[in-house]
Amino acid sequence: MRILIFGNAGSGKTTLARRIGARHRLAVLDLDNVVWSTAEPSVFRRDEEISVVLAAFVQANSSWIVEGCYGKWMQYLLPQCTEMIFCNPPEEVCLANCRARPWEPNKFKTKEEQDRWLPALLDWVRAYYTRDDDLSLAAHRRLFDAFDGAKKEIRSHGDADSVATQAIAGRLDFLPTKTERLVLRRFMGKDAPVFCAYRNDPEVARYQGWEECSEAEAREFVGKHETQPFGVPGEWLQIAIALRESDELIGDCAVRIHPQDPRQATIGVTFARVHQGQGFASEALSGLLDCLFGSVGLRRVVADTDPRNKTSWSLLARLGMRREGHLRQSLWFKREWADEYLYAILREEWLARRGAA
Repeated sequence: MRILIFGNAGSGKTTLARRIGARHRLAVLDLDNVVWSTAEPSVFRRDEEISVVLAAFVQANSSWIVEGCYGKWMQYLLPQCTEMIFCNPPEEVCLANCRARPWEPNKFKTKEEQDRWLPALLDWVRAYYTRDDDLSLAAHRRLFDAFDGAKKEIRSHGDADSVATQAIAGRLDFLPTKTERLVLRRFMGKDAPVFCAYRNDPEVARYQGWEECSEAEAREFVGKHETQPFGVPGEWLQIAIALRESDELIGDCAVRIHPQDPRQATIGVTFARVHQGQGFASEALSGLLDCLFGSVGLRRVVADTDPRNKTSWSLLARLGMRREGHLRQSLWFKREWADEYLYAILREEWLARRGAA
């Protein structure tokens, strides 16, 4: 989770950032504390200094919130952002919030000094709606409208409450998800025997990263992924695939958010041999992609497969994923060098495909 929150002064962005940060244990950075000189509140720091601070913050925290009104620095952080919140209440709300602000000792030495700056702040709030610099409504609107990931515009206090309590947890914890015949859900303890059985089938394991699985390993694996959080960059989440009518486990799929760009993910899928060849894999991955591109708001999803595994790469092609590469002997795999096919699909491509279906 990497969230940008922006808007006018007094729009509630700082309060919202703190609420979301506290609820989901995210690091929170107020750009006012980075952009302005500590010696003189009306003087900007040099761009080089600001960029160093922001880069260090992003590197030190895998999940974070950055809030402020500085469109330039929001744009700077955009490649790392997974979610965007635009605080845009009416002008009178922003003015009232500015007048009611308590003393901010991180910005002003005394309450009296803060009060002396209040008239200038109120003028600045009013001008937000007519100017066209990077701290304006126009700039924020362009930034928000162009972003193709998960985003929310807040116009009222009720909107803010909804976002603070639901937006992140609800969007990222999308399980269970139901399709026509299946349910994608968290693993449960009861799944361990079936999971162990198909992982020990040599035909199922042939092109996978394991060769066998003990009962103890199966129980440990199921227990881990029963509670594994979704969206931690670099960590796989394994998702159980069960029949909708009986809740019987028939396979699993997996998602890994890329640590270098959390708007992208890699997926994979495995099915017990008895349940292969019935369209379940296509149905399950379609449901997964609906969630990843819809509620989660990813931009790109990729998958890799062994060229000898025609069933796998034919499935990816049927889903509309394009083959973007053939890597020659790129992987030391089960005591031999193996090739890899790389497949990918973009959010707009998937949504267009689903809209046309």
